[in-house]
Amino acid sequence: MGFINKKKERKDMDYKYIIIEGDNDYKCNSFQEVVRKLINKDYYELSDKEKKEAIKRKATANMIGNNCLSKIDLSDFMLEDEITYILSLLKMERIYLLEHRDKRELTIGIDLPKDAKNYVVVNSYAKELLKNYKK
Repeated sequence: MGFINKKKERKDMDYKYIIIEGDNDYKCNSFQEVVRKLINKDYYELSDKEKKEAIKRKATANMIGNNCLSKIDLSDFMLEDEITYILSLLKMERIYLLEHRDKRELTIGIDLPKDAKNYVVVNSYAKELLKNYKK
């Protein structure tokens, strides 16, 4: 059984991102795949206006899913673009996004601990990344 786990771990190391949502995980080779999974599979084919609407719909759905039915307050979300939306979503910790340490894109300006594993939990840096992204 240990052999199977090692083999699975080795296989997972090939992916740039892993999204963990409840008991499910999704492996992605690019940030564009993450966006398609978390926002809309046709996101990059949408107009700018349609992209904004898709992001707002997803943010509203996540607030409803977070049992905020009495008052939907999107102030927890930055809805400027796909990056700000996803980082805002990560701050809520309903999903987790892991980024391969050797293939970093989102966390590129972050100093990671030297003993960090193969994957970085982007959620841990979401607040800092949003702050830096706004600059």
